[in-house]
Amino acid sequence: MYEPKRPPRLYSKTPPLPAMRYGIYFKDTFIDVDDPTIDPLHIHESLEIFYNVRDEVSFLVNGTVYPVKAGQVLISRPGDVHVCIFPESKSYLYGCLWIDTELSSPLFSFLTENDFSPLITPEENSPILDLLEELDRIKDDESLGTRALTLILSILSELSRGHRESRRTAPLPESLTAIIRYIDTHCTEIRSVGELVEKFFISPSTLNRHFRTYLHTAPREYIEAKRLSHALALLKNGASVTKAAEEAGFPDCSHFIMLFKKKFGKTPLRYKKDLL
Repeated sequence: MYEPKRPPRLYSKTPPLPAMRYGIYFKDTFIDVDDPTIDPLHIHESLEIFYNVRDEVSFLVNGTVYPVKAGQVLISRPGDVHVCIFPESKSYLYGCLWIDTELSSPLFSFLTENDFSPLITPEENSPILDLLEELDRIKDDESLGTRALTLILSILSELSRGHRESRRTAPLPESLTAIIRYIDTHCTEIRSVGELVEKFFISPSTLNRHFRTYLHTAPREYIEAKRLSHALALLKNGASVTKAAEEAGFPDCSHFIMLFKKKFGKTPLRYKKDLL
């Protein structure tokens, strides 16, 4: 559920994978929510496919909470802000697949539908777990690029046929749910966390405690993540670095560049050049 502070390594294969890099790992590990080497607040340039092998966990994706049971899949599209919430310190087993490619391809049409839900239950007897495990086994073998592509296409095909789940949990305090929704809608306009305190008649200590307890992050960090997500979309659509920073709500462009590099491992300018 929790991910390294740096983006996962994407495997750059020889043809036929010149435009579809991927990264994958399976983890059966003890998760400590206070571990400083992990990042509970996720934004990716890549598509993320999270397969829950064991137990249940919930995710906040773009302001909505989804419970992910064993055998279910949660998809986070490029730029989606997603947070693993309500975990206990325990052992989890899950697999993550990242795909770095253009979502405009017909392969990903099911991800751009108006009624898209990130929570998917694969069809009964779906081989998704077997496909992911095989992809994990061959990821370091450069000679198996064709097989890797076949596995990825099979996984996408299985997901496109799966049942879209609209179920959501409601374990967040009402006040926190309202604040999250407000941030999601007004992140580019909020100038300080103090504005939230005044608008929602909540004390700074309670606000911070709610964010730390349920989202394992701070209000300021959540606002910045939503702004970074917005800036990422602006850069993809051709905006300059300065324009993206301004329209995403960052008053200081140099601060925006620093945050962007910290989250994505490259500067906004480097990101734009890599898109070419």
